[in-house]
Amino acid sequence: EVSLKKPGVTARVMPSFLRFGSAQLAAKRQGPQGLVRLARFALGVLARTERAGVAAPPGSESLPPPLRESCFFGSQRSCAHEADALSDDAVLRCLLERTVQRTAALVAAWMAVGFAHGVMNTDNLSLLGLTVDLNVYGFLSKYDPAWAPNHIDDTARYAFGAQPEIAKWNLERLSDALTGTAFVMDREPDAGEWHQGEEWLDKKSAQLELTRFQGLFQKCYVARMELRLGLAPSGAPCVTSGSSGCTVRRWLRWLEASGADYVRASRGLAEASDADALAAHAGADPAKNAELKEILADLSKLQGEHWRELVRARVPVLAPRSHVLQEAARMVEMEKPGAVVRGFLQALQQLLREPFDLQPQVLTAAHDDPRSFWRGRDLSAESLSEQSAERLREQLKERLSAMPPQNLQQIRTSCGAQ
Repeated sequence: EVSLKKPGVTARVMPSFLRFGSAQLAAKRQGPQGLVRLARFALGVLARTERAGVAAPPGSESLPPPLRESCFFGSQRSCAHEADALSDDAVLRCLLERTVQRTAALVAAWMAVGFAHGVMNTDNLSLLGLTVDLNVYGFLSKYDPAWAPNHIDDTARYAFGAQPEIAKWNLERLSDALTGTAFVMDREPDAGEWHQGEEWLDKKSAQLELTRFQGLFQKCYVARMELRLGLAPSGAPCVTSGSSGCTVRRWLRWLEASGADYVRASRGLAEASDADALAAHAGADPAKNAELKEILADLSKLQGEHWRELVRARVPVLAPRSHVLQEAARMVEMEKPGAVVRGFLQALQQLLREPFDLQPQVLTAAHDDPRSFWRGRDLSAESLSEQSAERLREQLKERLSAMPPQNLQQIRTSCGAQ
């Protein structure tokens, strides 16, 4: 389908836009010395980024420092801070080490909040472990690891559940660049002269760093899921039945088997008194309620005194539902958007900036009805009363917290639609 699209300019601000692909290009065109220069620059930026850190999730102040640093982007001092004093080989290894660590933590964060990037190639992954190049992304409604937000991803290569494995594949391509494998295989004809005395990263060292990814990802993913379940985060794997790590695993399996709405099931935990009410609230298959009852029983043994407050602080009520974002995208393209359209877009921005609600919620099987929301609203109206604007905002808030219609639960999007 061919259609005219209005152009637009988006200004993005980041510490650096260096990607995995930047290292691939440097290897192909400039050889080891070009890579070393790039690595020293990237590590200098990364050192400043690590020094600053990011705000800790609510209730995670008691995180063990190693877990805070490795999985939650806490302020830390790594080999990046010593880059100027490192040998060329050590600089390349440091870059791979930090990229493996931060990519594992990043993808774990994506998986915990239900985010699917959509196009995870080497040109779209940051050397600093930051989320970049958003385009055909989406957030889970129905929990489905096979869901891919990109409508042209026919093989579901970049499906939600495939993201850890795809991240690992990209790290392997970065390793190919740093060890010279890609240079030998795919050197550009106009590449600068490569001197035989220059050294690439040792392949055994690179492989050692790559093997750390899976363990790092699992630790970070479990820790973030523990936070969402109101548990003390440890990142420990599933070893003993009824343990925190095993309960996380059972919870994820129930979500998939029951087809529950991810946001409503996760946030509904804070209000759930029984499995039947939570399942109905999340639109889950009631045939799986026996498993859910066992999970809730395990959670009650593991959770502390104030776990409900912690879940409310960590899990949002409102979600950036893909079908609502597409409505917004279509409105942006309108020739003459009226006051209703402007009010809708402003309310959407405001609500998604503050998606949490610390107040208890009533568990209900609420479904979004887009047609009912727009019925009777004049999109070309030149004015919107304060009362009407507030009513629009409250109804939009209800939509963002409700389950999408069946045909919009796994919506896929095209390039630029969001």
